[in-house]
Amino acid sequence: MKILAVDDEQDILDILVQALTASGLHEVITALSAKEALARIAETEIPFDCCLIDIQMPSINGITLTQLIRQTPGYELQPIVIITAMHQKSYLDAAFKAGATDFVTKPFNLAALKSHIQEAQRVAFEKKRSQTGTYAEGELKRLGVKPKKLRLDYAFKIQGVPSAVDCREFENYVLQLSNRHLAGAIVSAMTIEGVEGVYDELSSEEFCLVVGQVAQSIHNVLCKSGGVLSYRGKGTFLCVGPKRFLATQAGIENAINRNFVELAPKERGARIMILVGKQVPLKSVSDFDAIASLSEAVENVEKKAVLLPNFFTRGHRLPNVRRVSQEEKRLEQRGYEVLLNEALSEMDGAPFSKRYN
Repeated sequence: MKILAVDDEQDILDILVQALTASGLHEVITALSAKEALARIAETEIPFDCCLIDIQMPSINGITLTQLIRQTPGYELQPIVIITAMHQKSYLDAAFKAGATDFVTKPFNLAALKSHIQEAQRVAFEKKRSQTGTYAEGELKRLGVKPKKLRLDYAFKIQGVPSAVDCREFENYVLQLSNRHLAGAIVSAMTIEGVEGVYDELSSEEFCLVVGQVAQSIHNVLCKSGGVLSYRGKGTFLCVGPKRFLATQAGIENAINRNFVELAPKERGARIMILVGKQVPLKSVSDFDAIASLSEAVENVEKKAVLLPNFFTRGHRLPNVRRVSQEEKRLEQRGYEVLLNEALSEMDGAPFSKRYN
């Protein structure tokens, strides 16, 4: 892997070079400033596989450099790991909103850093695979349905919404938030009611516009004071805030829908409804518990999406057992991934004879 390491401290760069090149699997190019890093990127024909960036640098800081790299052709999906001595939540928020894939604080454990780099690589790979897996024009042709350019379950990036981050970056952000043991942090999920019908009715461009308008409405109501949101595909969103939202569940739902009506065309705003699930405290006992909080939030809103139409059409009878959604399954798999990573981290450095006993 070809890695670009950017830090204004030569000692840190020397440590990174020594640690990452020892295996013979990585080549590390260094830069002592953002300006030098941009020059390295410009003179390299094949994009770097990963960038490691410090935040506190003179002239152009690491947050701005991350934004500039994301705007560079070929680097839209490449992993960017922030390595910084800054522990404050404001830096964490700014890094992920700028496009960082992951966040590591100094002093860092070299084994853990390698794990973060591998995870960032996996995130980038999954994004590229998801993009190539979207529908080509005319591929989806169900009776009475317009051809689509993307799948309903595709968790595409929301553009133009300040608090929106990509799907897997959101999970890395939540893990960082949980590790800081911030008391009162809350997760909530939202979904577009009857999203399959909305998707079938609209073109791919119109559907993306609706998703963006819903994201903007969630941002306007919940995220202006420090929250972060993510689109999960299939009309579902996750939002994490630093503390419990003061409004009731119904109050939040009404506010988001009112805001959406103001943003959307009149005929569309009147027909689309956004459902809001119960708030779930962000658990901070372990990384597995943090991911479980996300899954619980998704489960809450999807149960509501199943119960609501049945409440009006089936005489208040409960529907059949709800199927576990694809997003819940994906989050469950992610939870077991972080659980495995935790176990491997605990074994790292232990005598070989004890690692598998």
